[in-house]
Amino acid sequence: MKRETYSHRFADVILNSDYDLKKEIEQVITDISIAEVEERFAALNVERLSEGKRPAQGKQSSLNLIFRGFCGWNFNHSLSSFLKSGLALTDSPLG
Repeated sequence: MKRETYSHRFADVILNSDYDLKKEIEQVITDISIAEVEERFAALNVERLSEGKRPAQGKQSSLNLIFRGFCGWNFNHSLSSFLKSGLALTDSPLG
């Protein structure tokens, strides 16, 4: 999948502190195909419709399910746990 990277909520600071993790994440993102996202999106909408719900408009939930399939990634971790770990955020407006 073609991608362009952007910094989000100090992610660059966190990922640049762990090169192996950064490479793993980049590889997972690169390995996802548009066809896989479309298939998951269609399947989720069939499921939603069968439950009497409206179909999803965006593909975020499809991507989240695909990401969760890799190594049991959990996307609900709070950024504060990383900040408390002692990372210096020198470029941060928070000081």
